Amino acid sequence: MGYILIRRGIGDGCDYTIGCNQSATPLKATTIEEARLEAIRIVTPDPASEFCRGDYPGSDLKEAIIVQTVEAVDIESIYVECEKLTAEAEQEEEKRKFLKMKAKFEGS
Repeated sequence: MGYILIRRGIGDGCDYTIGCNQSATPLKATTIEEARLEAIRIVTPDPASEFCRGDYPGSDLKEAIIVQTVEAVDIESIYVECEKLTAEAEQEEEKRKFLKMKAKFEGS
């Protein structure tokens, strides 16, 4: 398991619905408490700043959410597995055709 910090700024940031003014940062934390502290360090580099007291002039941060991940899947591994399965299916189809042709000509 891991954690991701989702940050959203005030306003949409653009005219599209593609997640403008948002970011997702993987955290190194292994517990929710570590994730909370890491997120605070990311959002507020100076813990003694006004932000920690709820008043941070000039900040455009609307919300910060910590999300716990159960499993991360590397998209490249999905493509590799898909190509492998496709190759195996093609090989099985070729083998089936070969055996059918072989049976046809051996029976003649």
